[in-house]
Amino acid sequence: MHSNLGIFQTDVFIRTLLEQSIQDVKENLWLLDYVLWDFTHNEFLKQRYGQKQVDAAKIWFQNNNISIFHQYVKDKEKFPAIVLTLGSSTESQGLRTLGDVGEHTVGLMPSEIGQKIPYVVAPFTPTGFEPGMGIVEVPNNVDITAVSAGMILLNPSTGTGTPVLNISGQNIIIQAGLELDASQLAVVPQYRYFQTRFGRSFFEENWHITCATNDVQTLLWLHTIVIFSLLRYREFMEHNGILEVTNLTSTDIFNADFSNAAGEEIYCRQISINTKCQQNWPRGLHKKLESILLRNTNPQAVSVTDPEGYVGGISIASNLTTPALQQNDTNWYTEENED
Repeated sequence: MHSNLGIFQTDVFIRTLLEQSIQDVKENLWLLDYVLWDFTHNEFLKQRYGQKQVDAAKIWFQNNNISIFHQYVKDKEKFPAIVLTLGSSTESQGLRTLGDVGEHTVGLMPSEIGQKIPYVVAPFTPTGFEPGMGIVEVPNNVDITAVSAGMILLNPSTGTGTPVLNISGQNIIIQAGLELDASQLAVVPQYRYFQTRFGRSFFEENWHITCATNDVQTLLWLHTIVIFSLLRYREFMEHNGILEVTNLTSTDIFNADFSNAAGEEIYCRQISINTKCQQNWPRGLHKKLESILLRNTNPQAVSVTDPEGYVGGISIASNLTTPALQQNDTNWYTEENED
């Protein structure tokens, strides 16, 4: 099944399919034996028409180029022709999802979209590094509370790095025994790419395929060949972008309001088909979630090791207040609510 992650080009798809199917019949004229089967096998018709009707159709089809184009563009009107026009394209409200959210999520490298992955911790000079124990000492003025296991500690100049194993106070723990240029270090996310969730919507479309020639007999042949092509390739269409091809209908023969270059009358018969297609589009960009940090600032929690006075956890309204210096050591803390 074709997976479309954009706005499906139905008109180009149908036109290309018609071009290919017409060429396929030209290269395999034996197919006309089946397209016009009734002329040679229907007991009533074969007595009057027989094989000579099929042979005449083969000669005409082989010797005439079938023009296929969109709408009635005057400088492109060469006949015989197949003209493709859109009747209507309507969003199917019954198939919409909440927020138009689709099922596709795609990873995008920064170079693909002209974005940069920001540092978790900007470049800093460590106060110490013990390779044998895998301990990197980080200055007190560098905030590492957002760092979690799995992120990458690296030298920003060389790009060489190693996964973070743990955080201990103001120390970053990595694998012991590694050779690492610790003259300057930084922390980057474990997942250095963006993600986008695709939106989707379904559209029900009605297309008109008009067969046009300068002779009623050849018009009947061309109309039959197009019907044959649509039916033969319907399964292909429904597996390559168009979800449904239904309700093939045809009009009677009519005389269009135009003529060919020679001034001859042009006769037409129009085939209508209903299709359903899925439209998709990338929504916003986001990075994969690696850690969750819940924190606030409290002036009473300012200390040498926490100059910003950060406190973490979930704040719960209560009739008691957890002491400020303890608020960062618990998963949750209470704050007195006078209301």
